[in-house]
This record gives sequence, structure tokens and C-alpha cells, in this order.
Amino acid sequence: MGTPPIGRVLPAGSRPIGKRTRQAHQEILSAHIVGPYASVLIQEVINLMYTSDQSAQPMLDAMHIHPALSEVVQRAFGSLMSPKEYRHILGHYQLVAT
Repeated sequence: MGTPPIGRVLPAGSRPIGKRTRQAHQEILSAHIVGPYASVLIQEVINLMYTSDQSAQPMLDAMHIHPALSEVVQRAFGSLMSPKEYRHILGHYQLVAT
């Protein structure tokens, strides 16, 4: 099955948002957010985790007002990539050795 994709976004001085999903179904397996607006940001994920299929798809299809913190979570889920792709991008910007 392989390793689930990784996603990160840095909103308003917060530390990274982390989440794990099964990419094929966009099923949310877990999420954690640390920072001053964590309670606002995590609510978007919690609502999806309590649905029958735990899919991120409703959030990706939903309209979010701009500017809003909920937009950050939507963009994080919309930019999922495999760990290999993530490391390649970090290497491209010389943030880590490839």
C-alpha cells in the first residue's frame, strides 16, 4: 500500500499542520494542528472525520470565503503529495539534501 501522503501549510505564524490520508479515497486518518488558531483550523477536519466515509472530498468541493483560516486547511488537503514528491520539492529549493 505504501506510505500515506504528507501535507503542510504554515498559517499566521503557526507551526506546521500535519495530516495523514489515504490518497486513493481521500480518507482522513489523522490530523494535528499546533498554533494560535489551532482550534479554528482543526474544526474543519473534525467535521469531516465524523462523516460516514471520512472523506476530504466535501471540503475540496466546498466554497470557502477569502480570506479565512478555513481556506488554509482546504489548500493543505488540496496539495497532497507523496513523500517522494515532497522530498524532491524540498531538494529543488535546497531545503534538504536529495
